Amino acid sequence: ARVAAIVGLMGAAPTVASVEGRGGVWARYESDFRTFADRHWAASGADWSVGNYYDRAMIYYVWFARTGNATYLDRANQMAVNYRRNYLEANAYGASPHWLQIDGVALHHLVTGDPASLTAVGRTADHFSSAAFLASLGGPNFADNRIQARTLTALLDAWKLRAPSTLGTDWAAKLRQALPIILATQSSDGAYRERSSQCGFNKPFMVGMLNDALIRYHDTFERDPRILPAVRRAVDYMWARNWIPSAQAFQYLEGTCTTQWGSGDPSPAPDLNHMIVSGFGWVGRQTGDASYFTRGDAVFAGGVTGAWLAGQKQFNQQYTSSFRYLANRY
Repeated sequence: ARVAAIVGLMGAAPTVASVEGRGGVWARYESDFRTFADRHWAASGADWSVGNYYDRAMIYYVWFARTGNATYLDRANQMAVNYRRNYLEANAYGASPHWLQIDGVALHHLVTGDPASLTAVGRTADHFSSAAFLASLGGPNFADNRIQARTLTALLDAWKLRAPSTLGTDWAAKLRQALPIILATQSSDGAYRERSSQCGFNKPFMVGMLNDALIRYHDTFERDPRILPAVRRAVDYMWARNWIPSAQAFQYLEGTCTTQWGSGDPSPAPDLNHMIVSGFGWVGRQTGDASYFTRGDAVFAGGVTGAWLAGQKQFNQQYTSSFRYLANRY
């Protein structure tokens, strides 16, 4: 029942054993997880402020579902509660979008039945559902793709869990309100040219995060026909304009930018490949076009061989959504 609950929210992924059996980078992906998961847990345990950026609690739940190893379930439960109590509850559920790691909390409720985690999902989603906040996701000065993605994720989890709302929020209505606002920020060529922190350049890893949220919207909530073309345009653009073949990585940012809100440059960022790869697998699965798997395999391999997993954040970036590529690839 616990595995079914996890799969019901996060989607199915092949077992670790079946992926390891393919050898090469696939086997290294799984063995690296074991090595660095143990190393990071030994260093900081369940401390959310060190280890939960990009939602390691969720990652542990998924790896429990993929392995049956109760060690991962125990770690997931500890980290989800640590994050909920010491961040969400401590801040009256007013999470920053950048520190919104709500999937792990939602999974904690599904796996344990803890009502405090269900309350946290609803209260946090309320925080991201006001008309003013949703409007800020669009327009000429739209919020970056990470904020867009985190907003969709909060609303999707609240809808899926039927989380209580102190505002009487209709989660489905809010999802349908947010989607067109977000999709309208994509340029016709597939790029997202956010200005305040990106100087109008495309930022591949944040596009990858948004693609992942859009895919979840499509697959778990409503199969809106606008989503597949949007995701396909986004991955086509990144492959044509942001992929650096010699580095087997995407640019961190399409151009050089320094603002009070952020900075970046076109240097290759293999640590972030796995935050982008799921979109290639999903488009390949949806369209039957195997070229997306060829590209996705290159992205996946570049991430396995190039990421710096000794970093807590980088480890999470490697594993927070890449399991969905495996689900579509195999």
